[in-house]
Amino acid sequence: ENDIAIGNVLGSNIFNSLGVIGLAAIIHPATVSTDVLHRDLPVMIGISILLYILLYSHKGEPSLSRISGFLLLSLYVAYLVILGVQAM
Repeated sequence: ENDIAIGNVLGSNIFNSLGVIGLAAIIHPATVSTDVLHRDLPVMIGISILLYILLYSHKGEPSLSRISGFLLLSLYVAYLVILGVQAM
């Protein structure tokens, strides 16, 4: 079950990043705000690296602990707060 959940999240992220954005650009080319690129792209790359580190930070099978899950969820909430503050 856990393998399916993590695979689903990663697959969805890859599809949304490449498939949806690629298809949207084919239908109608769009400009992207540099603010979005400077804020969101580093966050996406950083979280991907952090997830890799958390999965492989111990011996044995790649897994996430409850502490890792809490950290990831806390970072998501912090990111939403930052987006909300910047939108004001």
